[in-house]
Amino acid sequence: MQAVPAGVEPARQRQSAAARQAAREALRQAGCPQAADWPLPVRPGAAPLAPAGHALSLAHCAAAAVAAVSDARWTTLGVDIEPWRPLPEEVVGLALASEAAADPAATAAWGVAWFGAKECVHKALHPLHGEWLEFDEVQVTPQTDQRFTIQPRSALARRLLAGWQAEGRWLAHQGLCLSLWALRRV
Repeated sequence: MQAVPAGVEPARQRQSAAARQAAREALRQAGCPQAADWPLPVRPGAAPLAPAGHALSLAHCAAAAVAAVSDARWTTLGVDIEPWRPLPEEVVGLALASEAAADPAATAAWGVAWFGAKECVHKALHPLHGEWLEFDEVQVTPQTDQRFTIQPRSALARRLLAGWQAEGRWLAHQGLCLSLWALRRV
């Protein structure tokens, strides 16, 4: 099994390799005995498959690569990392239309964190259900202390989120925005 699909540009290959290395280190720190040799197989949709008893998600951008790992307390995770910058209007219009309609000033200021939150939702839910949500099917609601919640806006999102407890957090640090969303059965 290849780590990166053929035809991917070299910069993306390096980013993916860095994320995979971060995953092995995160698994090691989480006490996973197979961490050093885990091949990091991927599921359909490119989500990494974690060793039994763990949840795993990877993300990378040009500046950084990250991995999030949890033990069995969380069923699935989604992690995202983005450069902290204003989002282009077309991205806001596509990915954050409901948030922008509710609070345009906050979306301009915090849009990258909310975009990352939605990316996390996709990464966490797709491996569970094999279905992709569109950006407008969930809405991000910021909470205090760099937390966020997700509200379903479509029948599909309500179905996929039914019966799950979720926790979302984001952090801006050194020009990057890191977002994490974790789910477990209620």
